[in-house]
Amino acid sequence: MTAHPTVLYHTEQATRTRQEILRLATDIASAEGLEGLSIGRLATELRMSKTGIFAHFGSKEQLQLAVVDAAKQIFMDQVVQPALRQPRGIPRLQVMLESWLGYVEKIVFRGGCFFAAASAEFDSRPGPVRDEIAALMFNDKSAFLRARRAITDRIASASQRVRKNSLIIKNSLIIRRKVE
Repeated sequence: MTAHPTVLYHTEQATRTRQEILRLATDIASAEGLEGLSIGRLATELRMSKTGIFAHFGSKEQLQLAVVDAAKQIFMDQVVQPALRQPRGIPRLQVMLESWLGYVEKIVFRGGCFFAAASAEFDSRPGPVRDEIAALMFNDKSAFLRARRAITDRIASASQRVRKNSLIIKNSLIIRRKVE
């Protein structure tokens, strides 16, 4: 889980400011990468001091980790949570897929999928930021096994329907010929 730096003050205003910083930072990172983030740039765009930005994160790495966590929360709020309110099975799957399509369609981040960009950017870089992204994206090797099984099952099911339809057509042609 993301480690947050020690914050010297806990006020409602500090929380709102941190959220404002993270909204801009996730948008920038989706388009330009997490390495493209800088405390100076955020300070300039938000009309804050560098010290003010630094007080919320402590370092560039902590800022990057907080941005990954913020992007994860946005995805959870918009895609996962609506699905979890549905009964298990097909209803939940349908809502999750519809929510995901809506998430992609709305272009939540100007750079597109935050996690696709971040995972490509940090895949070969060691460290806590890469580890956090990997934990969210591609550390669950069983997901690949489940995906392969689902694809295989779907193709097999479609193939059976095609064979069944072909047999029905073939039989109807045979019957038609006998009648003629």
